[in-house]
Amino acid sequence: MSTDADANKVGLIPVTLMVSGNIMGSGVFLLPANLAATGGIAIYGWLVTIIGALALSMV
Repeated sequence: MSTDADANKVGLIPVTLMVSGNIMGSGVFLLPANLAATGGIAIYGWLVTIIGALALSMV
């Protein structure tokens, strides 16, 4: 049986997922400010990236 000390520990995988979730989650809130500063040209960059990602996914 696990003790109380073992029950309160967080493993490597949950910690890794929490950190990566925080990094990706903060990007959602920072992205509009970055796009506003660069103007409409950033939208074309996103479109090129999406097309490239779709092309790679079909390989």
